[in-house]
Amino acid sequence: MSYYAGYHGVACYLSIEDFEDFMKSYFKLHPDLTEEEREDLDPAEYAFKKSDGSGDFSFFEVTADSADGMRIFPFQYENIPGKECIDLPIVDQYVVFADYQPDTLEFICNPQYHSYEDILKEFKGKLEKYLPENFPWDERIGRYSYAVYA
Repeated sequence: MSYYAGYHGVACYLSIEDFEDFMKSYFKLHPDLTEEEREDLDPAEYAFKKSDGSGDFSFFEVTADSADGMRIFPFQYENIPGKECIDLPIVDQYVVFADYQPDTLEFICNPQYHSYEDILKEFKGKLEKYLPENFPWDERIGRYSYAVYA
C-alpha cells in the first residue's frame, strides 16, 4: 500500500542557487576541506559551522524526485502582499529546520521562541555570514511543509 506522508516544521529554505552561493561562501570562509572532500560532501550529514560561531547545523535536502507540495507559510507574510502561503516550485530545495519545534511537548513546557525576532535571530546565527546581504529572510522563514510518497 502506498500513500503520501506529510512533513512540516519551522524552517528556512534555500533554493538550489541560494545553496550554491552558500557553499561558495562557506568554503571561502572555511577552507579546511580538499576539493575532493567538497565534491563528495553530503549536506544532510555534514556539520556546518554556524555563521555566529556558536556551534554546528545541518541541511535537509528536499528533492523533486521524492517530495511534492512544498510550501511555506511565512511568519512575516504582512511584508509579502497577498501571500499567507507560498506554493514552492517542485525543485530540489535545501532546508534548515529550527532547533526547537513549537508543536512538541518539550517546547510547550519550555518555550524557546517568544517572537519572530527570536526565530530570525536563530537562522541568521546559522546562515547570515554565508548568504548575500539582500537574502529575503522574511520570505524564506516560516512553517515549511511537503509530502513524500511512501
